[in-house]
Amino acid sequence: MCGMYFVCSLLFDHDVNVYVLKCPDTFTFRSTTQFIHGWGMLQYYDIQNHFEELVKREEKLSQERIELYAMHWEKLVEENASLRAVISGVPTSVGEDFYDYLILRELDGKPVEQNELVFRVMSETHFGVYGFWYKYRIRELIKNGLIEVVEDSDEEKYRILKRK
Repeated sequence: MCGMYFVCSLLFDHDVNVYVLKCPDTFTFRSTTQFIHGWGMLQYYDIQNHFEELVKREEKLSQERIELYAMHWEKLVEENASLRAVISGVPTSVGEDFYDYLILRELDGKPVEQNELVFRVMSETHFGVYGFWYKYRIRELIKNGLIEVVEDSDEEKYRILKRK
């Protein structure tokens, strides 16, 4: 979404047509319907044979919508936040600790390897947040005393953690 808002900010002064292709919520492949949480998930399916079906989802953006997205992008640029989340379909500046509750929720008192913790958070949420962000936030949660390292390791991903 941020990318689309950025592109609209580049194009809103120009007389061009902008089309968007919406990612489907579900995708049926080999008689099995799966939830799709972003375009990246479609790389695991043979979408070549379903391209016509996907292209039918194309929509031309009105000039008003392009301008609205461009103005919203400029506001986000001014805020200069280190993290943005799409809330109700709108990119929004949020605090760095916005996703911390997801990490803490997965720590149920039993020690867990950091790699496993990150995997569980990512597989539960599908928010499009990369593992490096959760690893960064885990470091901050340790520093702030909310998570403790039960067993350290030379490689951060193998250390054993638990909630304090």
